Amino acid sequence: MYGKDTVSPLDLYLDPKNPRFIVPEAGGEQADIRKYLITQENVLSLAKSIADNNGLMPGERIVVCIEDGKYVVLEGNRRTCACQIFLNRALIPHDYESRFPETSDALKENISLIEVDIIQSREEAKRFLAVRHIERAREWSTIAKMRFCYEDYNDGKTISQISDRTGLRISSIRKYIQNYKILLRGLNSDWTEEEKNKLNLLEIKPDKLLRMFRLADTTKTLKFYYDDSFILRSNKINDIDIDKIIHIWTRKAFIDNEMDTRSIFGTYVKGGKCTGAVAFIKHILDKYDNIELQTNVESKNSETSSTLQEDIESPSQQRRQQSQGGGPHNLPFFSTLDWNAVDPSDNANKGIIAVCVELKKISNSTSFINNYPICTAFIIRALIEQSLKYHARKMGHWVHIMRQYNSLNPQGGEPNLSFIIRQYMTNIASWIPDRNIRRLFQIVFNSNVQTEKLNLVVHSPESYMLTPDTLRAIPGEGLLEIANYLLR
Repeated sequence: MYGKDTVSPLDLYLDPKNPRFIVPEAGGEQADIRKYLITQENVLSLAKSIADNNGLMPGERIVVCIEDGKYVVLEGNRRTCACQIFLNRALIPHDYESRFPETSDALKENISLIEVDIIQSREEAKRFLAVRHIERAREWSTIAKMRFCYEDYNDGKTISQISDRTGLRISSIRKYIQNYKILLRGLNSDWTEEEKNKLNLLEIKPDKLLRMFRLADTTKTLKFYYDDSFILRSNKINDIDIDKIIHIWTRKAFIDNEMDTRSIFGTYVKGGKCTGAVAFIKHILDKYDNIELQTNVESKNSETSSTLQEDIESPSQQRRQQSQGGGPHNLPFFSTLDWNAVDPSDNANKGIIAVCVELKKISNSTSFINNYPICTAFIIRALIEQSLKYHARKMGHWVHIMRQYNSLNPQGGEPNLSFIIRQYMTNIASWIPDRNIRRLFQIVFNSNVQTEKLNLVVHSPESYMLTPDTLRAIPGEGLLEIANYLLR
């Protein structure tokens, strides 16, 4: 049930529960929200537009709900904030007095009373506002997306529901929740009042801390992974020491300013000299006698999947390499295979990640394909099968595939690769919306020649072989581009 009212903007209450607003946890006061909106949400630009038009533009209605007898703004917090300041300039945060547009008498008169739409409950409002989130979430700051996804997840929403609501990719949502949980572990640990002031979310740049936990050297050396609840864990270090590491790096990033977005993990040598960010936590690592922690100081410190322990170059490094002059034609085999979007915390993804890692290693070798052509054919075929299964699960097509398979095979089991490809070919218009990829898919798989060649190698290596040169040509004939599409 919806209603309307005419009120003064000064009688509206900016929403302290809006997960998009990054305000101090202990505060959430109206002044904090106004400061956030001005510093992070471009209210100054909006205020200038309101001043130029002597009021709000037609159709710019404020949406509120009633909580504790107050009109809480659910949609239009930026406009409300600007109008409140125009009506009472004492509300301008410190350091912004000279930057906020002047208030004319005509403007004051036009915004002294505004119409608002009233929705009875916050839950009802969520349904009303969901469609707007899909378009606007893409424009939010990274920290706002992190907070929004974290709050929705804590409210019981599934990752798929959050994706449907916001339009954000599932892999991005997982990473946002993981990162925000690390950030909270750092900010909510034991700090003095003076230190807490320096850890205000309005002032810090979270990536100074969070980036360190995504570096390949950090993940590899500290054996980090994320559990099913998106909490950072380690196969070698206990949770108490992980908290200590987060606390120390939080201090170095935001209080002592000894870490920034260019900091490297560095080199750890037990009983020896350490370099980089690992030097700050040496006293914690020294007590772990059961593991050998050693990293290469020359490492590129790239971001990689949290469960991969292999010392390999990530796809993001390859893209940087290409942008500096080395195009794909200079990189052999499957060097530009990109599995960064595949969530390593999902057990169902371990197969495709393992295949991608192996193909990367083969691509970095100058002799593997010549020496082991049968093994190379096996893993190319595995890439086809695992990437299709990954895409089918992610997009919700796997249920249809299994239903079709079980209708023909009452005895059960898993469909083979040829059956999966046929299902994709039958439903290609809806399952692969990208026209170029669709055309490429039909070229590569329509006659099934490429797959059948690989099947022959797998099932009859004594009678059929693919030459190393033929194997090297397969990625460039369309399979690499299709795989990257399926894994994105």
